[in-house]
Amino acid sequence: MSRFTAAVLSAVCLAFFSLSAAASGQDAHRLRIGFTHFAPFVFVDDDGKLTGIDVELADAACRKLGCTTQFVPINWHQKEAILAHGDVDCLWAGFSIDVRENLYQWTAPYLKSRQVVMVPQMSPVRRLEDLKGLLVATTHDSKAENLLLSQKRLPFPVEVYSFALIDEAFICLSEGYADAAASHESVLDYFAKHSPRAWRLLPGSLAVINVGVAFDHRADPAFVRRLSETLAGFRQDSSLLTILKKYDYVEPDDRSI
Repeated sequence: MSRFTAAVLSAVCLAFFSLSAAASGQDAHRLRIGFTHFAPFVFVDDDGKLTGIDVELADAACRKLGCTTQFVPINWHQKEAILAHGDVDCLWAGFSIDVRENLYQWTAPYLKSRQVVMVPQMSPVRRLEDLKGLLVATTHDSKAENLLLSQKRLPFPVEVYSFALIDEAFICLSEGYADAAASHESVLDYFAKHSPRAWRLLPGSLAVINVGVAFDHRADPAFVRRLSETLAGFRQDSSLLTILKKYDYVEPDDRSI
């Protein structure tokens, strides 16, 4: 099994949101959130506004906690070093907890997500089993990459093209350099709905994973706990459901494999 890590120009420019955000030193009244473009969790809309599921959740949670949000675009490939250096306070962009449990201080999971595979509508690939020996594009250090390389879900080798950004994986797929793409179901759905071409998801999934907010181990555990409780409250009062519906997000259950 091989992995080809590519670096091409990002399809989305997030420089407008730099805001000198990487200044050192933590402000108790401001939560600096490290993110990368990852629609529908975090993305720039047609009006040039930063929006998405995680943007709305973060803004709502911080209002309740008495602080403000500052979204800091980062090189996601270097996220661990950036967080450890203190350039941001947390990582929040559809970030899966699974297999990273010990790397960060996590909030409790606030969302579940399916990891699935998408192919062109006219592709002869009909099932996950048909991917044997084919090229699958995904993002580096992602849960989808881990599942594909470890053969935990597919008991056969596939060629994995790993990119820094999901937009780069989509370019690779659209240009015909890959046979399929693997990621969060909602991310692939968003791409398909905004693409001029026709795509389809393969039946079944690679896994159902938990999504959370990652903090450095040195972060205040009391704040992380309060954030977890606030996010849990959004599920109880249906605020989370309202946000998910806005972005056509259907949360899976553990049986959705």
